[in-house]
Parts: sequence; C-alpha cells; structure tokens
Amino acid sequence: MKTDTIVNPLAAIEAVDDSEELISGGPVPGRGMRFLRVSPNERPHLHTLFSELRAVGINMLDPATDLEPEEISLLEDHGILISPDNVPERPLFSCMLDDVEVVAEASSEQILNPTLEFQPFDLTEFRSLMQQHLSPHQARAWVADPASGVRWGYWLSPKDAEVVGSLTPGSPVPPDLDDTLKRKLSTAGILTDAGSGLGNSEGYLSAAAEYFASNRYAIIDGIIPPAQLRALQRYYRSYVEQGFMKFGDDQVPLRFAEHGEHVAGMIQNAFTQVMAAITRVAVVPTYSYSAVYTEGSVLEPHVDREACEFSFSFQLEYLPAPSGGVSPWPLYVSSNEPEDLDVHPENDKAVHLANGSLLAYKGRELVHYRTPLFPGHRSTSVFFHYVPE
Repeated sequence: MKTDTIVNPLAAIEAVDDSEELISGGPVPGRGMRFLRVSPNERPHLHTLFSELRAVGINMLDPATDLEPEEISLLEDHGILISPDNVPERPLFSCMLDDVEVVAEASSEQILNPTLEFQPFDLTEFRSLMQQHLSPHQARAWVADPASGVRWGYWLSPKDAEVVGSLTPGSPVPPDLDDTLKRKLSTAGILTDAGSGLGNSEGYLSAAAEYFASNRYAIIDGIIPPAQLRALQRYYRSYVEQGFMKFGDDQVPLRFAEHGEHVAGMIQNAFTQVMAAITRVAVVPTYSYSAVYTEGSVLEPHVDREACEFSFSFQLEYLPAPSGGVSPWPLYVSSNEPEDLDVHPENDKAVHLANGSLLAYKGRELVHYRTPLFPGHRSTSVFFHYVPE
C-alpha cells in the first residue's frame, strides 16, 4: 500500500508502568502533542508491531508494508506518522551571552563570580543536553545571581568561551580583558562586585516575605535577567509551535499544557531557595506545570492539591504585547474559605503580573481563578510547586 506520510523522527514508544500497554505519540507543528495507548487486547497487531519497534527504533517502521489503512489514519492522527513537509524541529533552550544588553559600565572593583562554572563544548554531552532540552552547540558559563542566589546559564561564542574558560572563579578581573566583553560579563553577573557577598536571598526578598506572611501571597519582580526572559519566551514559543505541548487538559480545555517540562524543572530547582526565603520555611520542589492559554480559556475557582502547599505562578509572556509590559488578564485571589468556591471578581484581588514576574501564593488556602481570556490573546505561565521539606 502506498502512503505519502513518513515516520515522525521525534515520535517515541514507551511502556506504561505495571501494564502490558504501550504509549506512543509525536509532536505535530501547529497542532500539539497527542498520545496513543496500544493494548494487546484492543489492537493486537499494533501492539506486536510496537513491541518489536521498541527494540530497534520506531524509525524502522515502514507504513506501506507494516500497516493497514485504518492503522495509518490512526497513527497520523497521533503524530506518529507525519507529512514530509511538516516535520517538527526539536526546540533547545539557550541564552547567548551575545544577547545580553549592557545597561551600565562595569565597576573597577569587580572579581570573577566565585560560583562560576565553565562547561566547555563537548561532543560527548550532546545526547544528555538534548534530552534536557538544552542546546549542546556552545560552551556555557553558569553563575549564581549575587543577590537572589538563583543560578543562570549563558551560552558562549567560541571566542568568548576561550576567554571565559581561562578565568578563575573568585579571582580579580584580568586588566587586559576586552571592555565590551567585560561589560557583558558584568551585566550577566559573571563578574560581581568584590565586597557584595553572594546569595543573600533572605535579605533580597525580605519585603516580599513580610507581605507573604500577612497576606499568603506576594509578587516578586525583577528576579529574572532580561536576556534569560527573552530566551525563555523564544523557547516556549517554539516548543508550542513545533507541537511539543499537548492541547487541553482536565482543568482548562483551551490551553496547551505539560507536566514536568525539562527547562521548567531546571528553573524550579533554581527557585527553591527563593521560595524558602519568601515562606521562611525549608521547602522541596514537587512538580512544575507549563501552560499556554488561548482565547476563551477559563480557570475555574479552585484550591490546589497537597503537592502545592506553596506555589509560584511565573508570568512568562503575554501576547499581543501589553502596554507597559503588564498582563491585562488577572489571576484573581479570593478571601473565601477554601471550601467556598462561590466567588465574585469585583470583591477579589485581581493580580496583574508583568512578563518575568512571579506570584508566590499558598494555593491550598487561597481560592484562585481566571475569567475568560480575551479574543485573539495568548498567555504563557509556568507553575512551580513546593511542599515543606
């Protein structure tokens, strides 16, 4: 049988825990991720075929000879087979040092950030980094922000990598360091003031912690460097456009969503000490959840489950770009008791977040919700959940 479709190069087959079932699916640009569960009872031919392909790779599937017509249609519907002119590209996160916009002259009293970790370009790390959705194509410099302690990574051009790789954490800045590079390294926090101290997140976030203690929520602005925010926005736009995020979930049918996306998990771990500073409780991360709301999306009034004792709602991007950078679509926080979901927006706190801002809140105590998203608008948020250690 002749078919014009090919095997999606990014499709996969996995076993379902404690079951004979297999699950398969693949990203489809413009449509999203779908998953097909294949059981030996309901689809014995596909189950046998997929069991064999798990050992040799799904790319060995020959649609023309291995599949019946109805099976081809089923696999096309779930992104396992795809049109040759609609093959997805794997999004990979990187924040290039070259994208840092210098905002000030570098101080003459700076040193190399003592937390600097240089990771050279290494072909043996390609697979590992790509599995984490991180670009493996350049060397990287990781540093903790001197104020918040949050660790950020910057991808380096070969020329900059040669220089940064020769620097020693905690040492004085070499006097012959190129001024343009020096200013970028300073803006990125790779250079830091010698007497500033590092990672005093409790002092940096003390005002937010005081507000949180009284109100069970607080807004944190300015914690994400502008270059990192732009890089995250590009990454998530591509992630959705290339079909890697499933459309619809049980809570909001009109949003793209994914549990435990790799880059979100990396950021959540970096924010753990920030949440601890705000709540004044030692916390551990439970899970992250990424969501891209489309027009008409409604988040019904609810409180969160046990894994969400403390949460961040990270406003990543709002489109079309709002005037002043602040989202016009609020998250409402109600003063109702957790069991009372009869809410009235005119009586509740409407929290408007700027792109890059975080809302820390006690999701199991505060009823929260959103009214319908405006026509033609889209809002991207990432949720980071924590519990006491």
